[in-house]
Formats: sequence, C-alpha cells, structure tokens
Amino acid sequence: MTFLFTDIEGSSRLEQRVGTAGYAGLRARHRTILRAALSAHGGSERGTEGDSFFVVFRDPTDALAAAIDAQRALAGEPWPTEAPIRVRIGIHAGPVFMSDDDYVGIDINRAARIEAAAHGGQVVVSEAVRAALEGRLPTEVRLADLGTHRLKDFEPMRLHQVIAPGLSAEFPPLRSLESRLDTLPRQLTSFLGRSAEVAEIGSLLRSTRLLTLTGPGGTGKTRLAIAAAAASLDDFRDGAGWVPLAPIIDPELVTPAIAHGLAVRDSGVGDLIDAIAYRIGTSELLLVLDNFEHVVTAAPIVATLLARCPGLGVIVTSRAVLHLAGEREYPVAPLAVPDPASLPTLAELGSNEAVALFVARAQAVRPDFALTAETARPVALICARLDGLPLAIELAAARIRVLTPSAIAARLEQSLGLLSGGGRDLPERQQTLRGAIAWSYDLLDPVERVYFTRLAVFAGGCSLDDAEAVSDPDRALGIDVLDALGSLVDKSLVRRSDGPMEEPRFRMLQVIREYGLERLAEAGELEACNDRLCAVVVDLARRAEPELIGVRSAEWLDRLEFEHDNIRAALRWAIAAGHIEDGLLTAGRLWRFWHQRGHLGEGLAMTRELLASPRSGATPGRAKALNAAGGLAYWQNDFPTARGFYEEYLDLCRALGDRPGLAEAEYNLAFLSAIPGDYQDAIERYDAALAIWREMNDVGRIGAGLLGLALVRYLMREYEEADRLCEQALEAARAAGDRYTEASVIGIRDRVALEQGDLDHAWEWATEGMRLYAEAGDPTGIAMHLDDLGELALLDGDPTFALRLAGAAEGVREKIAGGAPPTLVQNTDYVANARSALPGPGAEAAWAAGRALDRDAAIAEALESRRRPSGPSEAG
Repeated sequence: MTFLFTDIEGSSRLEQRVGTAGYAGLRARHRTILRAALSAHGGSERGTEGDSFFVVFRDPTDALAAAIDAQRALAGEPWPTEAPIRVRIGIHAGPVFMSDDDYVGIDINRAARIEAAAHGGQVVVSEAVRAALEGRLPTEVRLADLGTHRLKDFEPMRLHQVIAPGLSAEFPPLRSLESRLDTLPRQLTSFLGRSAEVAEIGSLLRSTRLLTLTGPGGTGKTRLAIAAAAASLDDFRDGAGWVPLAPIIDPELVTPAIAHGLAVRDSGVGDLIDAIAYRIGTSELLLVLDNFEHVVTAAPIVATLLARCPGLGVIVTSRAVLHLAGEREYPVAPLAVPDPASLPTLAELGSNEAVALFVARAQAVRPDFALTAETARPVALICARLDGLPLAIELAAARIRVLTPSAIAARLEQSLGLLSGGGRDLPERQQTLRGAIAWSYDLLDPVERVYFTRLAVFAGGCSLDDAEAVSDPDRALGIDVLDALGSLVDKSLVRRSDGPMEEPRFRMLQVIREYGLERLAEAGELEACNDRLCAVVVDLARRAEPELIGVRSAEWLDRLEFEHDNIRAALRWAIAAGHIEDGLLTAGRLWRFWHQRGHLGEGLAMTRELLASPRSGATPGRAKALNAAGGLAYWQNDFPTARGFYEEYLDLCRALGDRPGLAEAEYNLAFLSAIPGDYQDAIERYDAALAIWREMNDVGRIGAGLLGLALVRYLMREYEEADRLCEQALEAARAAGDRYTEASVIGIRDRVALEQGDLDHAWEWATEGMRLYAEAGDPTGIAMHLDDLGELALLDGDPTFALRLAGAAEGVREKIAGGAPPTLVQNTDYVANARSALPGPGAEAAWAAGRALDRDAAIAEALESRRRPSGPSEAG
C-alpha cells in the first residue's frame, strides 16, 4: 500500500496569531480542501488528528496525484495574510498487515517521519515510491533527488521532492537529523529543581519570541536556560543553537559570536547580520544567548534577527532586560530557602530546592552524607546565608569532605560579615557571590592558595604538567601537583575533564578564574605567571611543529585545539610584555595548526600584529613568522599578500644565511608562480629548493619539492611525467613520515588518473586522500577531495550526487573563508556540467542539501560512495 501523511506547518504559531476560534475556521477549510483532493483519487482516510491526515492508497500514482492537487488547491486558497496555511506532505510505500480493521506496519511510521522532515508546501516521497512510479510519471511531473537522509529511529533513506506546475520548488534542506541544530551544552551534573520554571518557560516560548531570563549572578540562569531549551526542542523543528557571550568584551563582537554559534562564516564581504539572517531564513530555530548584560548595547542585533526570521525564538540570560519591543522578562529568583528559625519536618526540608541541591552536591564528595535531625538546622542556615544562590551553595557543599555543616555555617557567617564593608560599588548580589568564592578561597591552606591563584592564568584549562610548570616550576611548594589539583577539584574551585588522549584536564569557571587573577595581581605574581604561561606555550609550539605534518598530526592538532585559548593568551602577553621574538617563533611554528583547523583569519591577524611590532627585528623568529603569514594568506587565496610575505622571507633568509629557510621560501614562491601559469619560473624555484634539501639530505622536504614539480607537470598536461614524479614524492614522504605531503601527492595522483581516463584508480586515490585529510581534520584538503569525488560522480553518470558533493565542498570552504587555489586544483567546471545534466530545481536542491551537511557527514557520504566498474574507455 502507499501511505500519505499531511500536517500544517507552524500550527501553534498560527493559532497564536489569529486566536483559537479563528484558527479553528482555517483548519476546517484546510480539511475540506484536503478531503476533496484525497478522496477524488481513491484515498482511504485512516486517521485525522488535529492538523494532520493519514490516508492510504492502493496505487502510488493516485497518492502522487492527490498530493499535487491538494497542494495546488491550498496554494490557490485566499488565506489571511497573517496566517497562511502551508501543509507538508510525505509519501511512502510498503507492506502492511490488517489488525482490528486497521493497518499495521513499520512503513507507516516511515511515511510519518518523511512528512515530518518536509516543509510547508512541499511533497516528499521515498525511494520506494520513486521506484514504483518509474515510467509512470505524468510528463509535467518529475522527482528531484534530495539525497540520503537520516530520520529519527530509522536507517538512512533516499528521498525525493515532487516538482510539478503550480507547486513551489524552492525549499530549505529537509529537517532530517543531519540538518537539525543542537549545540546546547551537555551538563555533567544533574539539574535539580526548577521543574515548574522549565515548564513555564516552555509554555511562554509558544507565545513569546524573545524571552529574557534575568537575575543576579549565581542564580542559575544559564543552567535553567539550557534545561528549558532542551525541553522545548520538539517545539522548534530546526533545533537550538547556543551562543556563550561571557568571553566577549566588545559589543561589536556579538554578531561574530552568533555567526560562530550558527556556523556562519564572516567572508568580509557584505553585512554579517545579513548572512546570519539568510542562514536562519524561515527555520523554526531556538537561539540561546547566554550572559548578555555586559554587551547590552548590542541588543538591536537581536531585534533585527527576530524581525527578519519569522520562525526564530530567542532565550537571553542577562542581569538586565534588553528593552526591546516584544521582549518578555522572566525573573529567575534564587532558590527558595527554609527559615532556620522555623524549620519544617525533615521530609519537607529535604524537598526544599536549595537544601536538595546542597545535599546532592555534598553526597557527590561524601556519599554517606545525609540530611538528619542533627544536620538539618546548619544546612538550612547555609542555604539561607547564601541567599539560595546555586553556585554559592555548590561551593559550600564541597566543604563537606572536611567540615561538618555546623562548621561550614559558622565560617560562612564570618565570611559574609567581613564582606559587608567592601565593594560598595558592586551590586549586593555580586558581593554575595564574591563572598562565597572568597570564603572558599580562605578555606584553602597556604600552598593550595598559591596553586589556585597561579592556575588562574590558564585561559583554556591545563594539563597536569603545565599546571606544575606555571604554579610550581621549582617544586618548592612541597605538594605534588596531582594532590594540589585533586584538592582544588574536590573543593569545586577547579573542574576536571578529559583532554586529548584521555589525559586529565583542569579548568576554572570564568567567575572563579577572575577572582583568582585578582588575588594573583594582589600577590604581585601576575607578570611572572604570565611569563611562565608564555614559556609553556613556546615550548608546546616547538614540540608541535614537526608533528603537524607527520603521522601523529591528528593527535597534535587535537592537542592544540584544546590549548588554543592558552595560545591566544600567551601571544597576547608576548605582545604586551615585549616578548616579540618568542611570539614570532610561536606563530611561525603553529601556522600549520591555524591552516589545518580552519583558523586562517585569526592566525594571520595575530601574526601580522607580531610582525608589525617595533621590537621585531631581522631575527630567525621574524623569518619564521613571515613564512607563516605567507602560508595563511596563500590558503585564503590572497596571493599578492602572500607574495609580499614570501619575498621578504626570502630576503631575510639570505641575510641570515638560513639555507633551509631559503629553500622553503623558493618552494613557496614556486606555487605563486604556478598559479598564473608561469611554469618555467615555478620549475626553477622548485629545483633551487630541491638542491638545498638534497644537500641537507632532508628526505621529507625532498618529497615536498618533487610534489611541486609533479604539480607543474600535471598543470602542463604532461601526465606521465607528473605520475613518475608523484611516485618518487610519495616514496620520500612515506619514508620521512610526512603525512601532509603524502596526502598532497595522492591528490595530484587522483587528478592525473582522472585526466588519463583511469577512473578506477582516480576513485582509489581520491578516497585515500580524503581519509588522510579527514584524519588530520584539514578542511582545505577535505574540500579538495569532495570536489574530486564530485567530478568522478558526474563522470559516472550521477549529477545529483556530484552536485551534493560540490555543495558540501563549498560549505567547508565557506566556514574557513579559504581553500586551495582554484587554478592549481584545476577542476573542470564540473558543477556547471552537472547543473546542465540536471536542470531546474533538482540541481539547486542537490547543491543546497550538500551545502547544509556538516563536515563529518559530508566526509562519510564521500567515503561511502560506490561506483560502477569502469575503465579508460568510459572516460568520455
């Protein structure tokens, strides 16, 4: 049988706009239209719930005709401007069984999932329906391949869009699991209480598009926003995006932060807010903006997005309202606290949210802790003294390992008294939170205090070794680093997580880190600790440099991602403190990280700033940084800028007598000669570099030089010579363990094989190159191989898959604002050829579906692609 499901898009919002009575009339009209179209083609209505229909047909041609007629009729109806009825339709075919005069079968559920993935006005059918309709479609109707999609609870399915006169053809990507956004942070501890608030916020979001959670610091606004957003995901079909604003100081950076949270690139061309609005479009998306109070002047950005994106909902956490039209304030009060002077029964006290939080966190550090007649009053005192602030309660509960509740209550009362006379310019609530942290700090022994304050210089957390290098470099404190960190973790001043290679990593909450930095400055140690952090990063860069192109590149690139915030902080300190040579050397050593992990713009901006310092002289560090700046500009396709850096690098290496650097400069300039087609100059420069590397017997760089020569011969269409040079380059790269050069050589080999018509080997090389770049997480290489595999798919007669991969490649390049120089990759204009082979909306739908894929999904599709056996005779 063939199953057809329908549903009204955005029905809850439509009802809110026109009221319940008005919406009831619109829904009745919609039902009359649908029933007329469905029954006219023999549909058997099996279920009608609210806004949806479930109808069964014996023949898929009838189901298709009914769907087309229904959409045409709905489109022609004069709906109110503020409440147009748009219906999504999904069709699937499969076997069913009869049970109690009703149909039963898993394929019915599949059909429902297909409908849920569609958009209003769209008709989507399964591969099973497409196969059943083959050769039976009306001449004016066709099916556009939307690719393979994962639907909830089911294996991946290939889906198609119905294209017919009178039906809309342009839609966003399907709402499958690949396209649904969910970047809400995953919480490591339980979220206690607030169930009423979560439910109330969920209800408000159905009628309010901008909800601002306000309250003092430490009241748990962030945790509540996350919990409420997670609970509301079913009301936002396109998911939820998370944008943390705490690290942002300048309100001008709010727009880039939102763009980053939604994976929208800043191309530098056009208004970034336009790009964000285009990305959201008509999506039903929930955006959570956390910690807005210090950038409140950026509030008009939120108003702009709400005005331009009708399906967008926003939750803001802030200590102050945004004062925007349509904003609904939701004050987040501290947790309710008991009255210590009039305690309820033990059972009632245990159900108090503040007490329950204290007990849960206390049991996390001391499992035998319990709320008893003896502990009830001091626990109630603690919660009351802390005004029900969740963060303060958690810090207090961590002391249960060494102190009784009575001792905690006594010390906390003293601490609060001491704080009452200071910081009058701060809000009282902030004084309370500061007091909780200060009290926790005062409970540390002197050595632990030193460790705590010195650790605050780490902006991105730290490993055990780095913690010791900064906090106790001479091991003079008399405590093992693991014991010191373990104690700080137990006392909730430091959090532990898994770092690269499952090594433990330690990090402070931002508010606690800021307190630690204040104490460090008071102790007169801020400068010395920043110097030590800088030294740690300089050493990290020294060790990482040779690994970034080697067999362990993926491991080291991951490690540098974990350390990126510390790298930023160290380079900033190098500039501020005048350690320019250290900064130049570090930037020069880490440029391959910025390149391979898509931080091109940031890396180049930092390197430029270091090079521009008046303290930057004719030094090895400057030479290394010039090479880095040239490489980053090259991968941004800014070739004039790259040439300027490389030529200065060449001159400086000559002046310094740096022969390895001289070879590297000639090698890099050779690529810039090859781009406009000056192949003779490129060959001469590659040969000059090779002569030095052969003199040095540097096998890895010899492989790189041979790679360059192979590239030029490929561009000159001397394919046999290019392939011979590739074999030599591959042998050298593998002997040296140079994984980056190996992947680059394989990329040329797949292009050579493709040009020679050897498609079998082209597919083999292209997939192997993709695996290597995917292991390293290198977006520039991934994009190149998505294009290569897309061209091969076209040659194999699959323009839909070719355009899907082309769209995915473009999406990767957009996210990093860079990529390989087009003239060196020298892809034929296979995208235009694929569009010619698949004209109309089908081409755009395939491209858009690919562009919407995240990088991992695109890689998986590319590596799982299969092709028919072919030989040189099929190259065409």
